[in-house]
Amino acid sequence: MKVEKLLVSLSQKLNTKTLELDNEGICRFTVGDGVKLTVERSLDEGAFFVYAPIGMMPVRLKEQTEIQKKLLTGNLFRQGTGHASLGLDPASSLIILFQEFEEANIESDQFIEEVELFLGFVEFWRGELASVQTESLRGVHRLDDPDINYISGKNIELLMV
Repeated sequence: MKVEKLLVSLSQKLNTKTLELDNEGICRFTVGDGVKLTVERSLDEGAFFVYAPIGMMPVRLKEQTEIQKKLLTGNLFRQGTGHASLGLDPASSLIILFQEFEEANIESDQFIEEVELFLGFVEFWRGELASVQTESLRGVHRLDDPDINYISGKNIELLMV
């Protein structure tokens, strides 16, 4: 089923205005507790992605190592992601959960079920990221702290409580 029709079905399920792709083939909307979902046409003909931000990659090396281990373990055979996968946008250091769909292989009921499952995994991974950050955020860390990896390279002093 075409992505445009799937978005109409999803709009009805969410009881919201009709969701539509813009001129660039992208539809952004917020659901639930502020989860920002994006539906975007793939460069592959007849396919599209659903994706959502999980959070920022931590700046402390210890946290990075721990969350990377969790992300890779969750991606292994999709044991922690359902039919989706986790990735890192290197430009923004944003952790993204994404899932690709083929229009020829999905109908509206199945798409709605997949989006509901996807949203559950978004919440799960946000909790995982928050738990890693909460466990290790103690005290004040300065720019010269050897345990902080400054991905952006900006001279910002971090205060972590």
